[in-house]
Amino acid sequence: MRLHVGCAMWNLKAWQFPQPALSTYASWCDAVEGNTTFYATPSSRTVAAWAAATPADFRFVLKLPRSVTHGGGLSHNAEMSEFIRVIEPLGARTHALWVQLPGSFGPGDLAALARFLRGLPDHFRYAVEVRDPAFFHSPGPLEETLAEIGAEWVPFDTTEFFRTPPGSDAERDAWMKKPRMPLRTAALTDRPIVRYLGRDSVERTVAGWQRWVPIVAGWLREGRSPTFFVHTPDNVDAPTLCRRFHDEVRALAPALTPLPDIVEPEAPLTLF
Repeated sequence: MRLHVGCAMWNLKAWQFPQPALSTYASWCDAVEGNTTFYATPSSRTVAAWAAATPADFRFVLKLPRSVTHGGGLSHNAEMSEFIRVIEPLGARTHALWVQLPGSFGPGDLAALARFLRGLPDHFRYAVEVRDPAFFHSPGPLEETLAEIGAEWVPFDTTEFFRTPPGSDAERDAWMKKPRMPLRTAALTDRPIVRYLGRDSVERTVAGWQRWVPIVAGWLREGRSPTFFVHTPDNVDAPTLCRRFHDEVRALAPALTPLPDIVEPEAPLTLF
């Protein structure tokens, strides 16, 4: 059994990780969201450094460039080709390529998504995140499109975050930026990916993910290998929260492979 857990980044000033930060982060969590690739394709040298800093069982979920998903009409443009070329050396560390689509992408655009997915290299796994609520109200057509190539649907669970108004500057900032997404808990493939947004309060964050603990444990018993990403408004406690979520799932699925031993930073992370 393998459950990967991770954060939206591998370095945050508040964590006080030594350099190189990625190797320290990889002792806390065994997956990470590759959000930086949305803004710029990394150099080959940078990708080689990522591989060298992480163990073979570490996993990246890398977001496709915005010129492809948001400005390129889901076209196989030059930047997409360069992106594929550059990340190839990560090998199995590339858990999935993440196609995050804008809120303007609706059910009427599914034909374009299908064409795009069919044209991608088949040695990668793919995961798609949509923001239009219409997909959640009538999920069948998108599920069929994704099933054609074995792609996963990535839910972003923001239900706990939007349950009550924000109470801090970090929460107010996230309140303006994060999408209010309908809850989705179904998996399409053997590698489900969940993004979860909690609150400043550790207690509320933990309470909000309680629905996911038995779901993820159930996926493990079914032979799936899920990945769970924990976000909070300021992400200060995110690494410790990831490990807490992993522990809670392991209590229901004792055969789950433990996380690695922690490489301690120079100063302790904020504890709950």
